[in-house]
Amino acid sequence: MTTSFISAETTGVPDELATVLSGVGDLVTVHDLDGRIRLASGSSRAILGVAPGELVGRMPEESFVYAEDVVELSAAIERLRKGDETAAVTFRARTESGQAQWLESRIGTMRDASGAAGGLVAVSRVVTEREQTHEALRRSEASFSSAFDYSPIGMVITAPDNSLLRVNDAFCELTKRSRAELHSASWRELIHPDDLESCLELTGRILGGQMRTAMVEKRYVRPDNSVVNAVMSITLVRDEQDRPLHLVTQVLDVTDRHRLETYLEELALRDPLTGAHNRRALEVELSSRLAAESTGAPGGALVLLDIDHFKDVNDTFGHNTGDDVLRHLVAEWRRRLRRNDVLVRTGGDEFVVLLGDADPDSAESVARDLLALADTAILTVTGVASSVSAGMALLRADEEPAELLRRADEALYLAKRGGRGRLVIEGAEARC
Repeated sequence: MTTSFISAETTGVPDELATVLSGVGDLVTVHDLDGRIRLASGSSRAILGVAPGELVGRMPEESFVYAEDVVELSAAIERLRKGDETAAVTFRARTESGQAQWLESRIGTMRDASGAAGGLVAVSRVVTEREQTHEALRRSEASFSSAFDYSPIGMVITAPDNSLLRVNDAFCELTKRSRAELHSASWRELIHPDDLESCLELTGRILGGQMRTAMVEKRYVRPDNSVVNAVMSITLVRDEQDRPLHLVTQVLDVTDRHRLETYLEELALRDPLTGAHNRRALEVELSSRLAAESTGAPGGALVLLDIDHFKDVNDTFGHNTGDDVLRHLVAEWRRRLRRNDVLVRTGGDEFVVLLGDADPDSAESVARDLLALADTAILTVTGVASSVSAGMALLRADEEPAELLRRADEALYLAKRGGRGRLVIEGAEARC
């Protein structure tokens, strides 16, 4: 609403102005220069619940302005006294019902023909609903800000260009970086290099409107190069024109969970007595290795080993000594095997060794070393000489695990039938 605040009168209110005011929906009040009300429009009944005459002769703070808002209103009037032509102020007004009304007032100076100030006129519009909405928004923002800052989960607000706009303490702790360091960083400096491309691709899909939210697991790299496993929940926030405004990301540290899962998975694949892998691990490794063999030239071998007359060791020395033999044997074999070789205990005294990336001569050399180490290990624990028999089969492309095991088992059978304590290579003449 635009109002002219110029009048030819300085000592009173013109009759025609009073007539106009009687039909105005907003609350219009005319004041002396000190703020005292000289005239009020009839809309005071609808807005404040009081007749215009009850306001005349009183100061606003005496009649309807809340005490907490008087300072702001007085400051606006003071600016007008000092020469400002108009002023705007929003304040709460008391009503007859006791309910507060928010009023937005635009106040101007009335001047006579010579330009001298003769009073003030204020047009006050009810803006209660607007202010209540603003207050709700302020409370919501304050609540979000508190939840963001004090959340035990890392939280980040990211710009569309992947720069970090805001972070909380939990995220600083997770990344072991200060707020200043993070505000000058981007995801490229925080995400593990192996996870970065997929992370940026996901962010691009969210910004492109293909998805609104996403949850993904990624790794963060700290300044000391240690790695943190984290689950990220990403949500896109848009502005009023539906343009991407920023991304809100919640980051939960799951490193301990990963360690526990890895430990449990390892337990599930290990023989509890010796620490060697178990049958389940053998199935996984065989499937993986043979699948790899199908894509290139075969390389490697599978060796079955069986301790000769191990029942006699248990019967003579007891099962505790038998367990010591198995543990000592596995420890010695591990020292000989390479990192990519797999040692498996499949039964009481039966073992499998999967040799990867080994030509036939190298594989045979390793197998013979294992036999020699076994003889020494058994003698060391029991003081009695014994032996191990072994059957070896070379890996073939496109072969099923069961067929490979069958070929190695046939070779082991030949080794035992040929006198034990020897290695037989499937498809070749037995050699001690």
